[in-house]
Amino acid sequence: MCQGMAAPRVRLPAMHTNVFAARTWLRSTCAAIVFLAGSCGSASAREPWPYNMATVPERAFEPLPTPPGNSVIAPPGSQVTELQPELGTCCSLPECCPNHRLYAIFDALVITRYNAFVDRPLAFNTNTGATVLNTQDLQWPVAPGVRVAFGERGANHCGWEVGYLGVYSMYSSAQASANGALSAPGDLGLNAPPFNGANLMQLSYASTLNMAEANVFKYDCYGGMSCGRDPCGKACNSCCCVDWLGGFRWAGLNESANLTATSSDLSQTSVYGVSTNTNMFGGQVGVRGRRDSERWGVEGCVKAGLAGVWMSQSQAPIVNTVTGLNYRDASASTATGLGGFTDVSGSVIYRLNRMWGLRAGLDAIWLGNVALAPDQWDFNQTSAVTSIDNGGLFLLGGHLGAEARW
Repeated sequence: MCQGMAAPRVRLPAMHTNVFAARTWLRSTCAAIVFLAGSCGSASAREPWPYNMATVPERAFEPLPTPPGNSVIAPPGSQVTELQPELGTCCSLPECCPNHRLYAIFDALVITRYNAFVDRPLAFNTNTGATVLNTQDLQWPVAPGVRVAFGERGANHCGWEVGYLGVYSMYSSAQASANGALSAPGDLGLNAPPFNGANLMQLSYASTLNMAEANVFKYDCYGGMSCGRDPCGKACNSCCCVDWLGGFRWAGLNESANLTATSSDLSQTSVYGVSTNTNMFGGQVGVRGRRDSERWGVEGCVKAGLAGVWMSQSQAPIVNTVTGLNYRDASASTATGLGGFTDVSGSVIYRLNRMWGLRAGLDAIWLGNVALAPDQWDFNQTSAVTSIDNGGLFLLGGHLGAEARW
């Protein structure tokens, strides 16, 4: 999840794929999801059964204890004077927590990012021979993002959830100047003015990440004694839940990077531009735990998975500003492979009332085997660039938001 977690770099040829590994992972994930869905579709053989409902001969049920006369399942002939509490109050049994069926969250994210770039020089000073710009200069402090989720805790201790996470406006830039002494490396620096003898060289890098997921889960919850002592008066004061998740995730990473060179007399400018797109489709498994006590709660979640990866890169033509001809024509290529992702988050929650709560916490996300735009710069190719370099990225930050449970 940090630098040491980045996927090994492989220079991928066009349309490369690892079909066997992808199929094995998808089959395993589907089996886990089918197991969760199957366990959600049938109740336990020892499931409590209201005594005033017909028994099922082939199943053994434990009858519920005789309820008070104001219960909606009171014995025949009893007068029903009050309905059971609505959602938002404790049930009569402590194990019935949590006291909500639906939930939603909204978090504003502040994310910093580390790129596992190839350490590639981009410009050097011809007088000193020193490298003045390289890909490691393209790092940025923070970027904004958002996370939303909506889910339901249903019958038989099962539930479902959908979510979205986006990180936007990730941007970095750097520049160097040296009075006509800057050049790009390789053949480009030797043969394509003004990439040789430039007065100013500038880097710019922009990136956007979008992720969406859908999960089913099986949960186990345990209530505190305060629920049993006060079954109908207020929301549960103590509850601990563990959710076992399985589902699918899509991640889309879109990037662009430009190297701009300006001649010593400032009359000529040339740009080497690259754009990349990465789409990841795969299964994931995870676990989430939450503990509520009075108004405070803590929650942690870990999800990981493997995904099939489709990558593409495109490079704009590089124009020789002296002759007006293309030094190198535009090019594009695609590749496929197998990648991975990990998503970890932790939150502290303060409950304002039975429905609303405030959230704050930390997040970490790792994506492996993705196409990063600065890795696609190639200064030695004089013809079309048809290969793709893969890398990894690590996001770390925090969130502040709100949740609703009803």
